[in-house]
Amino acid sequence: DALQEAVVVTADGRRHTANADQQPDLFWALRGGGGGNLGIVTSLTFATSPAHEMGFAFLDWPAAAAVRVLRGWQRRLPHAPHSASLTLHLDAVSTGVGVRILAVSLTGDAHDEAAALEAAVGQVPSSASFTATSHADGIKLLGGCSGSGISQCQLPPAGSFPREAFVAGSDIIGSRLSLSTAHDVVSTVARRGRAGGGGALLLDALGGRICALAPGDTAFRWRTALASAQWYVGLPTDAGTTGIASGRRWIADGHRALRPVSAGGYVNYLEPGRPVASYYGRNVGRMRRLRARYDPEGVFDSPWSV
Repeated sequence: DALQEAVVVTADGRRHTANADQQPDLFWALRGGGGGNLGIVTSLTFATSPAHEMGFAFLDWPAAAAVRVLRGWQRRLPHAPHSASLTLHLDAVSTGVGVRILAVSLTGDAHDEAAALEAAVGQVPSSASFTATSHADGIKLLGGCSGSGISQCQLPPAGSFPREAFVAGSDIIGSRLSLSTAHDVVSTVARRGRAGGGGALLLDALGGRICALAPGDTAFRWRTALASAQWYVGLPTDAGTTGIASGRRWIADGHRALRPVSAGGYVNYLEPGRPVASYYGRNVGRMRRLRARYDPEGVFDSPWSV
């Protein structure tokens, strides 16, 4: 949503400047339309935002409270201020499921949001820790730095992060989970953990400023959805087909568990065999018309093209 302008080279070799006034259709598609559809982007211009002090709360509950936490977290989302971001982690561990909520507040203090989450869940966390950082150190913390030396932590230069093997998938949660669906989701994660397989379900809250635009205002349609769900299985770099197949089966189980509330998927978590249209919802028709206009010969055709 912060994108202001992009320079794009299309399949015919032409250079286009796309913004709200020039080629607005192309600009619309670039805001959430995924890669490999319309051309090669050579320049991006973004609006900036003021840096804020960041407050973090790390809240953990026992496995037995997982369904209660999931239901309480979703009750809190519509009431959370735009300055807060709430992510629920359900991790497949040997004992079943690990339960954590990460609350981030741009007020610099996450205690109020932690208290609101505790009230929504209706159960005191088994552990809670808090920290406040500068904006820069907060980004480092989210990027993997921890402990008292966050300021001195040096993240790898852009483009130099090591490759990681994984399989992943997504669901866009369009409405609240019923009690039975919440049980199915938690059971899916717990079974994976007890069977000795690693994995995680990350639920990132949507809402807030995302709702400032309508579903048709950009190619990213999921403006009124509750959350984005990422199913993730990390693998060793030498993972064979057995490990990959096991991860994909678990992700398929996750999709089935969330089917009653899933509206589609997130285009940054592409999955083999999934209909590409599911990443765009009702915006897919406009994306296809633009694809035909800007790449009529199919130069950028791939399994992920609209």
